[in-house]
Amino acid sequence: MYVELRDVTKRFGRVTALDAITLRLEAGSRTALIGPNGSGKSTLTRILLGVLACEGEVRIGGWSPGRDRAELARRSAYVPQTAPLLAAAVGEIVEVVCR
Repeated sequence: MYVELRDVTKRFGRVTALDAITLRLEAGSRTALIGPNGSGKSTLTRILLGVLACEGEVRIGGWSPGRDRAELARRSAYVPQTAPLLAAAVGEIVEVVCR
């Protein structure tokens, strides 16, 4: 699936985490997000997952992560940087992932 961002901006109060990002990643391409802490990598990932709203337009294979989150969830995977606590109950892990 292709990923397309048009003027994607995300602010947290007075802090601008992403400022008018425009790009297109073609289907089948491989892309790495590299940058120091606070550069917006996690914010962008959360926007692509439909967890955070933003200004601008986001399309993944023609779908909007905000409106079509369930459809995109069936077609994608996310591996967090740190694993959940192994002692957590399955219900707790599912709840965290759903949030």
